[in-house]
Amino acid sequence: MTHLAKTQNQRKCNPTTKGAKSARFGLFLALSFAALILAEATLTLPDLTTWFKVALAFAHVPFTILAAVLGWRFLKGVDELQRLIHMQAFIIGITGSGAILLSYSLLTFAGLVSGEMTWMVWSLLWIFYSIGYRVVSKKY
Repeated sequence: MTHLAKTQNQRKCNPTTKGAKSARFGLFLALSFAALILAEATLTLPDLTTWFKVALAFAHVPFTILAAVLGWRFLKGVDELQRLIHMQAFIIGITGSGAILLSYSLLTFAGLVSGEMTWMVWSLLWIFYSIGYRVVSKKY
């Protein structure tokens, strides 16, 4: 067996490890969202010091970084076609959610709507990413 064939066999994605990796990725995303929810609920308390508020505002960052590392490792383990599909789905997700968020912020600036869009950013990104993934997957 040649060296190239050995490395190709080593790079194949094992379905059992793929499921475990995606479960860990989902866990870190859930922990990041839980940290955000806890931080938002706690920041409304009146008797907090400034440093504690700053620490709470950045509580989700370690979980988000770990999720990004796991996502990066996942993408390194899949073949080129899957990478292309995920990249195109991500582009659809970013442009779709960006267009809606930009329009909403302009409507807020005009005084026509009011409210926070903090939670909508991630939900819109995942919704458009899922739609993009389905559309792009059917193409290939």
